[in-house]
Amino acid sequence: MNNNDTNNVNTNEQVTPTIKIVENNGAQTNSLNTQVNQNINTPNVQTNVNTAPPVINITPVSNNESVNSNTNPNPTPSVTITPVTPEPPQNPNNGDEEEPKGAKGRRILIFVFMIFAIIFVFFLPQISAYFNGTRPVSTSNNEVQNGTLLCSREYKADTSNKEYEYRISFRNKGITTGIYTTTYEDEDENNIDKENGKCKEISAIAETINGIDVNCSSSDNVATTIQNNTYKDIDLGKLTAFTEAGGIYPEYKYKDNPYDVQARLIKDGFDCDISAD
Repeated sequence: MNNNDTNNVNTNEQVTPTIKIVENNGAQTNSLNTQVNQNINTPNVQTNVNTAPPVINITPVSNNESVNSNTNPNPTPSVTITPVTPEPPQNPNNGDEEEPKGAKGRRILIFVFMIFAIIFVFFLPQISAYFNGTRPVSTSNNEVQNGTLLCSREYKADTSNKEYEYRISFRNKGITTGIYTTTYEDEDENNIDKENGKCKEISAIAETINGIDVNCSSSDNVATTIQNNTYKDIDLGKLTAFTEAGGIYPEYKYKDNPYDVQARLIKDGFDCDISAD
Protein backbone atom coordinates (compact mmCIF):
# COMPACT_ATOMS: atom_id res chain seq x y z
CA MET A 1 0.00 0.00 0.00
CA ASN A 2 1.24 3.51 -0.84
CA ASN A 3 2.00 5.86 2.04
CA ASN A 4 0.46 8.73 0.05
CA ASP A 5 -2.92 7.03 0.30
CA THR A 6 -2.92 6.63 4.04
CA ASN A 7 -1.65 9.96 5.32
CA ASN A 8 -5.18 11.52 5.16
CA VAL A 9 -6.71 9.13 7.75
CA ASN A 10 -6.45 9.86 11.51
CA THR A 11 -7.85 7.96 14.53
CA ASN A 12 -7.22 8.19 18.29
CA GLU A 13 -6.44 4.53 18.72
CA GLN A 14 -4.84 1.59 17.04
CA VAL A 15 -7.26 -0.38 14.95
CA THR A 16 -6.96 -3.56 12.99
CA PRO A 17 -9.07 -3.18 9.86
CA THR A 18 -9.90 -6.02 7.55
CA ILE A 19 -8.57 -5.44 4.02
CA LYS A 20 -10.24 -7.14 1.08
CA ILE A 21 -8.90 -6.82 -2.49
CA VAL A 22 -11.47 -7.38 -5.21
CA GLU A 23 -10.26 -7.98 -8.81
CA ASN A 24 -12.61 -7.47 -11.72
CA ASN A 25 -13.15 -9.69 -14.82
CA GLY A 26 -12.20 -12.88 -13.01
CA ALA A 27 -8.54 -11.95 -12.68
CA GLN A 28 -6.76 -14.00 -10.07
CA THR A 29 -5.98 -12.14 -6.82
CA ASN A 30 -4.05 -12.93 -3.75
CA SER A 31 -5.55 -12.61 -0.27
CA LEU A 32 -3.77 -10.05 1.77
CA ASN A 33 -3.77 -10.21 5.51
CA THR A 34 -2.40 -6.92 6.50
CA GLN A 35 -2.45 -5.45 9.99
CA VAL A 36 -2.41 -1.71 10.14
CA ASN A 37 -0.77 -0.59 13.37
CA GLN A 38 -0.31 3.08 12.69
CA ASN A 39 -2.16 6.32 13.32
CA ILE A 40 -4.25 7.37 10.33
CA ASN A 41 -5.03 11.10 10.08
CA THR A 42 -8.18 12.22 8.37
CA PRO A 43 -10.40 15.11 9.59
CA ASN A 44 -13.67 13.43 8.57
CA VAL A 45 -13.27 10.13 10.49
CA GLN A 46 -13.51 9.88 14.30
CA THR A 47 -13.53 6.74 16.33
CA ASN A 48 -14.25 5.99 19.96
CA VAL A 49 -12.52 3.54 22.22
CA ASN A 50 -15.72 1.55 22.31
CA THR A 51 -16.11 1.60 18.48
CA ALA A 52 -15.50 -1.64 16.62
CA PRO A 53 -12.74 -1.52 13.94
CA PRO A 54 -13.96 -0.32 10.55
CA VAL A 55 -14.11 -2.54 7.49
CA ILE A 56 -11.81 -1.40 4.65
CA ASN A 57 -12.64 -2.54 1.09
CA ILE A 58 -9.90 -2.08 -1.49
CA THR A 59 -10.82 -2.31 -5.17
CA PRO A 60 -7.85 -2.46 -7.60
CA VAL A 61 -7.84 -1.17 -11.18
CA SER A 62 -8.97 -3.72 -13.75
CA ASN A 63 -6.16 -5.61 -15.51
CA ASN A 64 -7.99 -5.22 -18.81
CA GLU A 65 -7.31 -1.51 -18.91
CA SER A 66 -4.32 -0.41 -20.94
CA VAL A 67 -1.20 0.38 -19.02
CA ASN A 68 1.29 2.92 -20.35
CA SER A 69 4.96 2.45 -20.03
CA ASN A 70 5.05 5.28 -17.52
CA THR A 71 2.37 3.69 -15.41
CA ASN A 72 3.14 1.64 -12.41
CA PRO A 73 2.50 -2.00 -13.33
CA ASN A 74 1.02 -2.58 -9.90
CA PRO A 75 -2.20 -0.55 -9.82
CA THR A 76 -2.97 1.41 -6.69
CA PRO A 77 -6.19 0.16 -5.12
CA SER A 78 -8.83 2.57 -3.86
CA VAL A 79 -9.61 2.56 -0.16
CA THR A 80 -13.13 2.74 1.22
CA ILE A 81 -13.51 2.93 5.03
CA THR A 82 -16.91 1.91 6.41
CA PRO A 83 -17.36 2.68 10.14
CA VAL A 84 -19.06 -0.05 12.16
CA THR A 85 -21.89 1.17 14.36
CA PRO A 86 -21.51 -0.35 17.85
CA GLU A 87 -24.42 -2.38 19.20
CA PRO A 88 -26.29 -0.88 22.16
CA PRO A 89 -25.27 -2.29 25.54
CA GLN A 90 -27.19 -5.32 26.68
CA ASN A 91 -29.64 -4.87 29.56
CA PRO A 92 -28.24 -6.70 32.60
CA ASN A 93 -31.79 -7.78 33.45
CA ASN A 94 -32.13 -9.66 30.12
CA GLY A 95 -34.85 -7.34 28.92
CA ASP A 96 -36.80 -7.25 32.18
CA GLU A 97 -37.67 -3.83 33.51
CA GLU A 98 -36.05 -2.82 36.77
CA GLU A 99 -38.34 -3.41 39.75
CA PRO A 100 -39.70 -0.12 41.16
CA LYS A 101 -38.52 0.92 44.58
CA GLY A 102 -40.82 -0.23 47.38
CA ALA A 103 -42.43 -3.05 45.37
CA LYS A 104 -40.85 -5.73 47.55
CA GLY A 105 -42.06 -4.02 50.71
CA ARG A 106 -45.60 -3.81 49.36
CA ARG A 107 -45.58 -7.51 48.56
CA ILE A 108 -44.50 -8.30 52.13
CA LEU A 109 -47.28 -6.12 53.57
CA ILE A 110 -49.87 -7.81 51.36
CA PHE A 111 -48.61 -11.24 52.47
CA VAL A 112 -48.80 -10.27 56.18
CA PHE A 113 -52.30 -8.83 55.67
CA MET A 114 -53.47 -12.08 54.07
CA ILE A 115 -52.11 -14.10 57.00
CA PHE A 116 -53.98 -11.92 59.52
CA ALA A 117 -57.15 -12.16 57.43
CA ILE A 118 -56.97 -15.97 57.42
CA ILE A 119 -56.40 -16.05 61.19
CA PHE A 120 -59.31 -13.65 61.76
CA VAL A 121 -61.69 -15.77 59.69
CA PHE A 122 -60.53 -18.94 61.45
CA PHE A 123 -61.18 -17.52 64.95
CA LEU A 124 -64.28 -15.50 64.01
CA PRO A 125 -66.71 -17.77 65.93
CA GLN A 126 -64.67 -17.42 69.13
CA ILE A 127 -64.41 -13.65 68.67
CA SER A 128 -68.17 -13.35 68.13
CA ALA A 129 -68.85 -15.48 71.17
CA TYR A 130 -66.64 -13.26 73.31
CA PHE A 131 -68.45 -10.04 72.34
CA ASN A 132 -71.93 -11.59 72.42
CA GLY A 133 -71.40 -13.30 75.75
CA THR A 134 -72.00 -16.73 74.25
CA ARG A 135 -69.81 -19.62 73.26
CA PRO A 136 -69.85 -21.45 69.92
CA VAL A 137 -71.13 -24.99 70.11
CA SER A 138 -68.19 -27.30 70.54
CA THR A 139 -67.91 -30.79 69.15
CA SER A 140 -65.09 -31.77 71.46
CA ASN A 141 -65.46 -35.21 73.00
CA ASN A 142 -63.51 -34.04 76.04
CA GLU A 143 -66.32 -31.83 77.33
CA VAL A 144 -68.10 -32.96 80.46
CA GLN A 145 -71.51 -34.47 79.75
CA ASN A 146 -72.80 -34.65 83.34
CA GLY A 147 -71.46 -32.37 86.05
CA THR A 148 -71.60 -29.05 87.85
CA LEU A 149 -70.81 -25.50 86.77
CA LEU A 150 -69.55 -23.46 89.73
CA CYS A 151 -69.15 -19.68 89.35
CA SER A 152 -68.48 -16.99 91.95
CA ARG A 153 -68.03 -13.24 92.17
CA GLU A 154 -67.25 -10.97 95.12
CA TYR A 155 -68.04 -7.31 95.79
CA LYS A 156 -66.08 -5.56 98.54
CA ALA A 157 -66.80 -2.26 100.26
CA ASP A 158 -65.26 -0.46 103.23
CA THR A 159 -67.31 -2.19 105.94
CA SER A 160 -69.22 -4.83 103.97
CA ASN A 161 -68.70 -7.69 101.57
CA LYS A 162 -71.15 -9.50 99.27
CA GLU A 163 -70.38 -12.73 97.44
CA TYR A 164 -72.44 -14.53 94.79
CA GLU A 165 -72.06 -18.23 94.12
CA TYR A 166 -73.88 -20.05 91.31
CA ARG A 167 -73.89 -23.84 91.39
CA ILE A 168 -75.60 -25.16 88.28
CA SER A 169 -76.09 -28.87 87.62
CA PHE A 170 -76.41 -30.34 84.13
CA ARG A 171 -77.12 -33.67 82.47
CA ASN A 172 -76.21 -34.62 78.90
CA LYS A 173 -74.77 -31.12 78.51
CA GLY A 174 -78.08 -29.46 79.44
CA ILE A 175 -78.63 -27.52 82.66
CA THR A 176 -81.34 -28.79 85.04
CA THR A 177 -81.12 -27.02 88.40
CA GLY A 178 -79.28 -24.08 89.95
CA ILE A 179 -78.50 -22.92 93.47
CA TYR A 180 -77.75 -19.20 93.86
CA THR A 181 -76.20 -18.33 97.20
CA THR A 182 -75.74 -14.71 98.29
CA THR A 183 -73.56 -14.15 101.35
CA TYR A 184 -73.61 -10.67 102.87
CA GLU A 185 -71.14 -9.62 105.57
CA ASP A 186 -71.28 -6.30 107.41
CA GLU A 187 -69.86 -4.93 110.66
CA ASP A 188 -73.13 -3.10 111.27
CA GLU A 189 -75.75 -5.52 112.60
CA ASN A 190 -78.53 -3.18 111.48
CA ASN A 191 -77.48 -3.77 107.86
CA ILE A 192 -77.51 -7.51 108.46
CA ASP A 193 -81.08 -7.27 109.76
CA LYS A 194 -82.13 -5.27 106.68
CA GLU A 195 -80.57 -7.83 104.36
CA ASN A 196 -82.30 -10.67 106.15
CA GLY A 197 -85.67 -8.86 106.03
CA LYS A 198 -85.25 -8.36 102.30
CA CYS A 199 -84.57 -12.07 101.86
CA LYS A 200 -87.81 -12.97 103.72
CA GLU A 201 -89.81 -10.72 101.41
CA ILE A 202 -88.33 -12.41 98.32
CA SER A 203 -89.02 -15.82 99.85
CA ALA A 204 -92.69 -14.93 100.36
CA ILE A 205 -93.08 -13.95 96.68
CA ALA A 206 -91.21 -17.08 95.50
CA GLU A 207 -93.88 -19.26 97.15
CA THR A 208 -96.25 -18.18 94.37
CA ILE A 209 -93.82 -19.09 91.57
CA ASN A 210 -93.28 -22.61 90.31
CA GLY A 211 -89.66 -23.71 90.09
CA ILE A 212 -88.18 -21.13 92.53
CA ASP A 213 -87.61 -21.53 96.27
CA VAL A 214 -85.80 -19.02 98.56
CA ASN A 215 -84.37 -19.70 102.02
CA CYS A 216 -82.97 -17.08 104.44
CA SER A 217 -80.61 -17.25 107.41
CA SER A 218 -78.48 -14.88 109.50
CA SER A 219 -75.88 -15.16 112.27
CA ASP A 220 -73.65 -12.56 113.90
CA ASN A 221 -72.50 -10.29 111.03
CA VAL A 222 -73.55 -12.56 108.11
CA ALA A 223 -76.84 -12.83 106.19
CA THR A 224 -77.32 -15.65 103.70
CA THR A 225 -79.90 -15.98 100.93
CA ILE A 226 -80.23 -19.27 99.01
CA GLN A 227 -82.32 -19.37 95.84
CA ASN A 228 -83.07 -22.78 94.34
CA ASN A 229 -84.07 -22.89 90.68
CA THR A 230 -85.60 -25.84 88.88
CA TYR A 231 -85.35 -24.52 85.32
CA LYS A 232 -87.84 -26.94 83.83
CA ASP A 233 -90.68 -25.68 86.06
CA ILE A 234 -90.05 -21.92 86.16
CA ASP A 235 -92.82 -19.71 84.79
CA LEU A 236 -90.91 -16.73 83.44
CA GLY A 237 -94.12 -14.69 83.08
CA LYS A 238 -94.57 -14.37 86.85
CA LEU A 239 -91.16 -13.02 87.81
CA THR A 240 -91.81 -9.26 87.75
CA ALA A 241 -92.65 -8.84 91.45
CA PHE A 242 -89.94 -11.32 92.34
CA THR A 243 -87.14 -9.41 90.60
CA GLU A 244 -88.44 -6.03 91.81
CA ALA A 245 -88.10 -7.27 95.38
CA GLY A 246 -84.46 -8.22 94.77
CA GLY A 247 -84.70 -11.81 93.58
CA ILE A 248 -82.20 -13.07 90.98
CA TYR A 249 -83.79 -13.51 87.58
CA PRO A 250 -83.16 -17.05 86.23
CA GLU A 251 -81.98 -15.90 82.81
CA TYR A 252 -80.80 -19.39 81.86
CA LYS A 253 -83.27 -21.90 80.54
CA TYR A 254 -83.73 -25.61 80.87
CA LYS A 255 -81.28 -27.65 78.76
CA ASP A 256 -79.06 -24.67 77.97
CA ASN A 257 -75.48 -25.71 77.24
CA PRO A 258 -73.44 -25.31 80.45
CA TYR A 259 -70.43 -24.16 78.46
CA ASP A 260 -72.49 -21.35 76.94
CA VAL A 261 -73.69 -20.37 80.42
CA GLN A 262 -70.10 -20.42 81.62
CA ALA A 263 -69.01 -18.07 78.83
CA ARG A 264 -71.76 -15.57 79.66
CA LEU A 265 -70.99 -15.59 83.38
CA ILE A 266 -67.28 -15.09 82.72
CA LYS A 267 -68.16 -12.07 80.60
CA ASP A 268 -70.13 -10.73 83.59
CA GLY A 269 -67.03 -10.97 85.78
CA PHE A 270 -67.48 -14.39 87.39
CA ASP A 271 -64.78 -16.98 87.91
CA CYS A 272 -66.08 -20.31 86.68
CA ASP A 273 -65.11 -23.96 86.64
CA ILE A 274 -66.80 -27.12 85.39
CA SER A 275 -66.37 -30.46 87.10
CA ALA A 276 -67.72 -33.90 86.33
CA ASP A 277 -70.03 -35.78 88.69
